[in-house]
Amino acid sequence: MYILWKQRLLLLIVAGSIVCLSIGYMMSITSNLSVHQLALIGRLPHNNALQTALVGRSGWWGQQAYKSRPYTIGNRSYKGGQSAALLTCPSLSRAAIRVPLRSTQRQNLVYTYNTSSNGLLIRYDIKSKKKTTLLTLKNATISNAQLSANGQFILFVTQVNGRLAIQMARVDGQSLQTLYCAPNSKGPVNFIDDLLWSPDQQRILFRVPDPAGEKTAPIIQLLNLANGSLQTILAPSGKIGYIPRAWVTANQVYMQGYALGNSDSVPPHDVYVLDVSHKSVRHVASIAGYDWDLSVTPDGKVLLLGQGTALPPQGQPQPPGSISQQATHGSSPHVIYTNHAYGVTQVRAISPQTLLFVLGGRFASGTQNGLWKININGRGLSQLTKNGKLLSDQHTTWSDISRDGHMYAVADYTSTPNSNNGQTTILYGSLHGGPVTTVDTTDVSDNASIVGWTVL
Repeated sequence: MYILWKQRLLLLIVAGSIVCLSIGYMMSITSNLSVHQLALIGRLPHNNALQTALVGRSGWWGQQAYKSRPYTIGNRSYKGGQSAALLTCPSLSRAAIRVPLRSTQRQNLVYTYNTSSNGLLIRYDIKSKKKTTLLTLKNATISNAQLSANGQFILFVTQVNGRLAIQMARVDGQSLQTLYCAPNSKGPVNFIDDLLWSPDQQRILFRVPDPAGEKTAPIIQLLNLANGSLQTILAPSGKIGYIPRAWVTANQVYMQGYALGNSDSVPPHDVYVLDVSHKSVRHVASIAGYDWDLSVTPDGKVLLLGQGTALPPQGQPQPPGSISQQATHGSSPHVIYTNHAYGVTQVRAISPQTLLFVLGGRFASGTQNGLWKININGRGLSQLTKNGKLLSDQHTTWSDISRDGHMYAVADYTSTPNSNNGQTTILYGSLHGGPVTTVDTTDVSDNASIVGWTVL
């Protein structure tokens, strides 16, 4: 009996030693993991680990508590301090910290709502019909907002302490952080616009004024979200400027070209492709009309162009409107749709075979205006809603279509007589047709824009 008791005691001692060694080993591994690796296993870093991870090309910015503008995340309000360190402007740019979010398959629509004093990001649950305010940014606006390919993060342009900035937040409103702030400019115009996210979610592209002079075209910059590095990818010279529209493949960005000044030597609105890896530009399509839009099918094989004629003083595109398609690798355009009563203002490919388009635009009021669906071969034309006047400005499938492929989102606009203001209404409906559902309607002095679809 005594021998048996000693054997059991010995086994307990050995087992305890193994457990202690395992804990010590795991602690030593955890202490060496990066913030990103810790996030993947659901562990929070110590303050020192977080500060170390935030040192890089951006310089040291995590050593002290910073005072930032007031902001709200979910139902909590912050005034600054250590919790707001990620919100401050980096000296140049900063890497993104992305903590994955566990989600279900409930379809949610995200949109921005800007008032005269606040910028809001709002999420609408299609099943519960519940609206959730993700962010309320005081004394700021939110623009260029877009969802990542996996639907977990929102990227947008706003203001931080009076400086234009690019920020990112998770779709539950957490993990708000500032990735880039525009340098203080002495020129009359300063901006960050035409923000695009790469398909692999590792890089972002945007335009800022050329520091060399006011009369040159804006430069296009590339920010690496993995390491925070920033580089100028394109500095236009000559008589053409470029506006990034759609980042289709790893290194191909489709752009709108436009003539600078009073030059007549180049077409005012042609399509170009920027090769990101080689920093080169290639002309791919000529545009005859003034008002137009482009889209590329999700498989990257077909370029779609929506065209109209010159804009009248009221800002409403004039007919005729047309949609053409051509192979992205180069071919002659083929017209698949023409309308002699309304101009085509937006076109979006939602699958390799189907596209959505808007007739008439913001101020149209006829029976044929609104959101339509058509196959790329020109068949299957159907009107989804006459109230659909504005699709998302982003050229990604999930900006317009729910992640399950069953619903669309579009905005209506009602102008106010004798005023430059109006009301925007966010709507969604079935791609098979039928009634639309109203998500939100702005006050006359406010505005709202569709960001896109995600699942939560």
